[in-house]
Amino acid sequence: MVDEERVGRGETRGTLGFPALITALCEDQGVFVDPKVKIRAPIDLKFIQLHCTNAEEYPAQRNRAPSPPKSPSSPTLEAVKKRIMRHVLHMEDQQSAICRFMMQIYHAM
Repeated sequence: MVDEERVGRGETRGTLGFPALITALCEDQGVFVDPKVKIRAPIDLKFIQLHCTNAEEYPAQRNRAPSPPKSPSSPTLEAVKKRIMRHVLHMEDQQSAICRFMMQIYHAM
């Protein structure tokens, strides 16, 4: 049953669809299933902040603004020439393979 107050605030909780099917599939694969054990809540940002961070160890990280991303360095002209040459040679190899394939089809007919 869904809590009406939570729905009004847009905080609905999802339900597990087809729990019997999921349980049966898990059992078929050898996963031990105990129906008495409650499924834990999903791991979200609140859970991580509560259980996975140590404020004393990293105090400056909380209030510091994220640093701007580093811009990639532009490649040199020689690097670009090498890359283009590798691409051209690769295309020549592809064309040669296509030609050999077409000749094999022609001879097979």
